[in-house]
Amino acid sequence: EVGPPVIDKPIIEYNVVKEITPPAIMISPEVMPAFPGGEAALFRYLQSNINYPYSAKENGIKGTVVVGFVIDVTGKPVMLTILKGIRGGKDLEAEALRVIANMPPWSIGLQNNKPVAVQYNIPVRFDLR
Repeated sequence: EVGPPVIDKPIIEYNVVKEITPPAIMISPEVMPAFPGGEAALFRYLQSNINYPYSAKENGIKGTVVVGFVIDVTGKPVMLTILKGIRGGKDLEAEALRVIANMPPWSIGLQNNKPVAVQYNIPVRFDLR
């Protein structure tokens, strides 16, 4: 009677990968990331790119959505989250996220001359004027 084969060494050798710790997310590094053209350009970008959702307009839903996000070491907005929503305003929240996710790349944040990820919060106001 033959038993299961005996294997001396594992067939696959695994390389131990040291866990990579993500870079810390900073709030106020020495050099802050900046939207191309500055804060005024950022607000112009938001105003010209936000499409007020029809459903929210129809139902008279308005208010301010606060979006939190991180400008990563390449200048892209990542880790978007709704910090403050609007009751009944899921469409407004989705639109705020869409517009911020599609922002052009920012200049990068620096700490000790090294790129760092930086936390941002932006209020996006939806007003039915």
